[in-house]
Amino acid sequence: MGRESGMSAEEYFAGTFLIAKRRDRLMSELTDPRKREKGLDRFCHKSAGLIDSSKVLMQGEDLERQPQFESFVKEHEQSVTILSPEPAIDLLQLPFSEAVRIAVMCPDAVIIVGDGFAVVYGEAYRSRDKFLLIGSDP
Repeated sequence: MGRESGMSAEEYFAGTFLIAKRRDRLMSELTDPRKREKGLDRFCHKSAGLIDSSKVLMQGEDLERQPQFESFVKEHEQSVTILSPEPAIDLLQLPFSEAVRIAVMCPDAVIIVGDGFAVVYGEAYRSRDKFLLIGSDP
């Protein structure tokens, strides 16, 4: 099941890919301009613990170098939305491959929301959590 018409990227991401007990709070924060930055920042620090593990198709610090991920990107070259506490890229809409290139270079967390999938890059520290999440059959 992909993103329904009229549903924001934030609503789709929170409602589809997060553990149930955290969905409402994060969705509320992401859709409230006064709380958005705080919500994104909190997600950055705890992304691995907030993601519904049943939605994880691939993961790893080397995600963008995994052949299966490279194939997935090529097969899903569509317009996606970036969510990030980094104001310069937050809410950008661009092709999936370009969003991945930006996520790799950004030291802050980046959430890429597509139709039926999302990619999460946690904050870059010594290691960086990276996940490809599927909301339905890829």
